[in-house]
Amino acid sequence: MKEIKIIEYNEEYRDSAINLLKKVFPGFNEVTFSWLFDNSDADKPIIVCAVDSGNVISFNSWIKWLFTWEGKTFVGYQSGESATDNNYRRMGIWGKTISLGEQIAKDLGYIDFFFGFPAEISFGGFIKAGYCHVGTYNKNIRIINPFLLRPQKKANQNTSPGPEPIYLSQKNKLTPIVDSNYIEWRYHRNPKDYRIINYSENDNVSTFMLRQSTYYNKRYKISFPEVQILDCRFTSHDKKFIHNSFKYIDSLFSRKAVWIRTFFNEGTDNGKALKRHFHINLKHSGGKLIFKKINPAIDNELFCMFDNWDLQPHVVDSN
Repeated sequence: MKEIKIIEYNEEYRDSAINLLKKVFPGFNEVTFSWLFDNSDADKPIIVCAVDSGNVISFNSWIKWLFTWEGKTFVGYQSGESATDNNYRRMGIWGKTISLGEQIAKDLGYIDFFFGFPAEISFGGFIKAGYCHVGTYNKNIRIINPFLLRPQKKANQNTSPGPEPIYLSQKNKLTPIVDSNYIEWRYHRNPKDYRIINYSENDNVSTFMLRQSTYYNKRYKISFPEVQILDCRFTSHDKKFIHNSFKYIDSLFSRKAVWIRTFFNEGTDNGKALKRHFHINLKHSGGKLIFKKINPAIDNELFCMFDNWDLQPHVVDSN
């Protein structure tokens, strides 16, 4: 342990950090690393490493998000890629990297809070580190073709959403700011494949950000294609309009996926509008939201109340 250093990441450790992440996350590569972490100073992530003899043996990252609530803007940093070499587990290293990350955030002076959706193995550690478990989302499933047995070729298409409609947003909910810069980074520069689909009817517009993937059930060892809704936005919550929006999405993917899945907060206007269009609700299976304030001036009670968060899977997109 005398040789292990807990430090803020710098370019010297880039290759070693990528090698560790590749080892822990199958499919992770340098392109993904560059997309996540090679950003301008204004959007610079916080990255902390544990280093032993020049090699990165633990890696923790936090990525910048902007949230709005009642006209105010808050800066949140989401806990992202986190990995520790198996040979260095249970040595207290992870807790030290988390602590240094929080100290860096405090020293920067403009960050309001940390949040995340940790894996089950990390959840207890975050709670011990003082994070609030805000709540656990439900996984919602919309069946579109239960008889589809084999995957179809995945669409590789990014469709421009065109001029930005005025989407509905609850001012009294904590909502991520999604603008053109965010869409460019999140969907077009991302090495994963996405489709951004618009549906219009009369004067109303809906926009869906989707990704095709494969669901795998370890217990029964079966897999089949699915579609994940990362985000969906509406200019109206009119029931018929939203119904027709989903019918349009069904028609595009009925030969390509068994179901559509997503999560949302049922305590928000958007969540209430979406709930009636999903046939299966798997309680407490959509990810645990955690929070810890960095800025002592913000209202801890506001952020620790689950129904105050209007989030969808574009903040996670994990599988």
